[in-house]
Amino acid sequence: MSTTPVAGPSEPPVGRNTQEDEEGHHPDLVGGQWAIIESDPGIFTTVMRRLGIRRCEAAEVYSIEPDGLSHLDQIYGLIFCSQVQAESKLNMHDLAEDPPGSEDVDFREIWFANQLIHNACATQAILNVVFNCPQLVIGQKLQQFRDFTRNMGPKMKGLALSNDLGIREIHNSMSRPADLQDALHGLAKRTALTDSEKKRAEEKAKQKAKLTSKKKKADEDEDDQDDTDDTVYHYVGYVPFNKKVWELDGLRVGPLEVGETSSETRESGSQREWLEVVRPAIRTKIESLQGSGHDIRFNLLALVEGGWEKRSEEFELLRREKRALERRLDEMDPNWKVKMQSSASYVEIDACFAARDDPGASEAQGFAGKSMGRYMQIQKLPQERLIPELLRCYEEARSTLVLLREEQDKAQTWAMESAKRTHDFEKLFRAFAEALNEEGHLLPALGLSDLGGGEGRVSALQHEESSKSEA
Repeated sequence: MSTTPVAGPSEPPVGRNTQEDEEGHHPDLVGGQWAIIESDPGIFTTVMRRLGIRRCEAAEVYSIEPDGLSHLDQIYGLIFCSQVQAESKLNMHDLAEDPPGSEDVDFREIWFANQLIHNACATQAILNVVFNCPQLVIGQKLQQFRDFTRNMGPKMKGLALSNDLGIREIHNSMSRPADLQDALHGLAKRTALTDSEKKRAEEKAKQKAKLTSKKKKADEDEDDQDDTDDTVYHYVGYVPFNKKVWELDGLRVGPLEVGETSSETRESGSQREWLEVVRPAIRTKIESLQGSGHDIRFNLLALVEGGWEKRSEEFELLRREKRALERRLDEMDPNWKVKMQSSASYVEIDACFAARDDPGASEAQGFAGKSMGRYMQIQKLPQERLIPELLRCYEEARSTLVLLREEQDKAQTWAMESAKRTHDFEKLFRAFAEALNEEGHLLPALGLSDLGGGEGRVSALQHEESSKSEA
């Protein structure tokens, strides 16, 4: 049986939160709504898995210093989330100029997309990082998308991403229903503006910039309460690629070179090297936020090797090591199992090996080489070392099982949080209000006097529904 955990429902409910018409069809809006999703490891991991990215998950980083990253073995990239100017006031089609040198980047070599639509920066940051990690398995869908956009410029890549219905639905499947509604209403509001309204808004923005008096600002806020700034966060990716470390900010013209590394490989040594390169850049960004005088909110996520896949591979290697040791013991001493029956570890771990099976672990890249290497080492062991090695194998298997259970619990926690976050409770609240109204408790609960009689008990909810239908 397979026990692979999924950080969310086993079958990706693509478009689960998107609005449906009366016939149950999803309206497809070109450049349609992208809802806000939270900067949370469980959300980012679920999005990646639903996109088809394997052996990769997000982990929260609490410190950029070496001690804060030492527990992470393989870091493919970093995603920095920070508070920025409200996206509703960012003109994403008029991107800020970058320092000299960005125009020399070969966009066919490094994959980078500009952000051309609101609220898409989380998924965009994931793809900007993942598409530049050739060692990751990204699945057929994303592979086709990357190949299709390979020779496009950053703006065309951003346009292709914004209009990809499948990616957008997976992104929105992790949003709260209220956030999706806000995105839909914001899209309708922006598209409904006439040219004259847009000109008036531009003129108003210019006048607003010239106001320096506090009295004038107060008067303006009173006249225009609809333009209240909401807290908006933006995601920036960092990834090593082609002996360099890049900052991938979708609101810039192109990728920004952070520094150089001496090696293209991403083994443990070179990984620490690229982290040393990126560390000052993130420190500078944090210091600039702290010096801005505004509310400071930011976090850092690392895209790392999937914990479940890594532990499953280790357990499968131990299983094959156990089989090889047992075969050698059978050749040397046919009665060795009788001697081991008194060992509690032997009975317990042997049952765990028999009960758990994950055939996908043996398909990992490099697994066959590791397995063959261990097999050759076992064939060279002297007879007196076979039993101690088997006991060592059992102890390692016990520890690995504990880590596997922790990964399983983590995945179940993420799935439960996802279900709570994305479930639409509006129907529950509506039914509850209607039940209160039928029993005559709704108006008193709202602090309103009972108007008396059956006709007087017209609920606020029904009144609201009739107003909507008239509108």
